[in-house]
Amino acid sequence: MQKLILGSCILLVCGLAPQALHAQALSCKAVGLHQARVVAGTTTSLVNVLARGFTKLCQQEKWPNSRKQCVLRARTKGHLEACTNGTTPTRRCAAVAAHQAKLLAEATPSLRKSIQKSLYALCQKEGWSEKRATCLLRASTLKDLKACKSSQGATPSENSPDEKTTQPQRILQPRKLAPSCPSFYRRHPTACSLWLGCNNNDGKSCFKLGWLFEGKKLTRRPKNWRGQKALGLYLKSCRLGYANACTRAGTLFSMGYYGIRKDQRRSKRLKQRWFQLVEAQCRNRNAKACIRLGKAYYIGGWYNRTQPRKARRYFFRAVALGDPEGYTRIGYTYWYGVARRSGARIKQKPFLARKYFAKACQRNHILGCAALGGTYGRYNQKLPRNYRLNRYYLNKACELGGGNHCWHLAVIYKFGRGTRRNCTVARKYARAACRLNRKLCGRFRCP
Repeated sequence: MQKLILGSCILLVCGLAPQALHAQALSCKAVGLHQARVVAGTTTSLVNVLARGFTKLCQQEKWPNSRKQCVLRARTKGHLEACTNGTTPTRRCAAVAAHQAKLLAEATPSLRKSIQKSLYALCQKEGWSEKRATCLLRASTLKDLKACKSSQGATPSENSPDEKTTQPQRILQPRKLAPSCPSFYRRHPTACSLWLGCNNNDGKSCFKLGWLFEGKKLTRRPKNWRGQKALGLYLKSCRLGYANACTRAGTLFSMGYYGIRKDQRRSKRLKQRWFQLVEAQCRNRNAKACIRLGKAYYIGGWYNRTQPRKARRYFFRAVALGDPEGYTRIGYTYWYGVARRSGARIKQKPFLARKYFAKACQRNHILGCAALGGTYGRYNQKLPRNYRLNRYYLNKACELGGGNHCWHLAVIYKFGRGTRRNCTVARKYARAACRLNRKLCGRFRCP
């Protein structure tokens, strides 16, 4: 009897030993400590506090072993969120996407990588469950993949006959054919989509398509044929309310390009149409439209005669709408004083110009900071020079993303204008200019 009891005790101990070891490996204390290390990251002072909180949460909610194993495998906060929500982790998503892409791209292997990327993004966005991920990894045909999607993770073999019969019948709908464009437009990568947009009454698409015709990017036909085609698209775009198209069509009628007969009356009507469209945009609280109106009234030329007071009024309206470029444009009107194209006299006030440039620079406008630096570096009888402030404001414009202003600073340090010649600093600004504007790369030399 004693031997029998002893044997049964040995069997119980031997049978429970692995489970006890497994429970010890997946204890809430170890899980909480690992989760705290992942969440805390570099701030090690928070590890102990977070570990106690996660351990208590694990004990209260009685996390299952599957969740504990998921947490112990996690290396980032995203993995921890996947464990909490019960969704598929990132690595599992990659495996599922690769397996699905292999099945879907059997006929067209060249599309396999693009399909895999899109499925991986979809898995992370929708947060596929573990059940669905397991089903997709088991699938061997396209029919199995559809079954996994429709039955939320159960393969066809796992579905019972009752479930199959209770599923609602699928109603067949007529297939929608994708719209296609003429073969003439398929030669250019964007012309087809622009043609479709223009047919759907999108004024911007019509304007861009006309610009492609005008720039020899669609066909090598004679320029008069291309110009006539572009003019038709510009007029359609103008009728649809795109202001830039009115400007271009008016210029073609005014100058008589591409064999188009000159028509000043029509050009004037298109100019009036441009003013109507842009004024409507400005009234609808579009600051950029107010800037464009102000520039048109200040420059004059094709748009209208020069009206500096009206131009400043629109610039102030742009400032009221929150665009600091208005301050910069007001500063230019006071700095230059004369509208170059029309020759109308406007009194120069450099002190006021500097004041408005400073207001624009305070609001982190790149052109305002560059113009303010220019007032300290250029010769003017009424304003003294200050090369230190000139470099300071140009540097600020460079830091805000103005590549040309970084190049200007590089030239200043290369030739030592107002400072000592320093090729090391000049090269630094030249590299910054290259990063911001690729056209400036490889053109700087400082021996």
